Amino acid sequence: QIRDVLEEAIKEAKEVKVPNIEGIMIPVMDYKVVKGDCLWNIIKAADNTLSDKEILSIVKDLALINRLDNPDLIYIDQNLILPLDN
Repeated sequence: QIRDVLEEAIKEAKEVKVPNIEGIMIPVMDYKVVKGDCLWNIIKAADNTLSDKEILSIVKDLALINRLDNPDLIYIDQNLILPLDN
């Protein structure tokens, strides 16, 4: 059930483009954390073909992007920036 909520939230999220560190515009979306979320599940809902190693790498990247001291600690209604693949 949580997976369905995550997948629907990801589909409905607004996509915008922001410059990355090299100034290249990349697509991102704003995601609002809901009860039961963790970065791992958000990533898995977005792409269930990723390996555990790939997910762990993306979790670390998302922690940096969103300035999270602890990637295991996110809060309900917290807004996260999620980069999207082209």
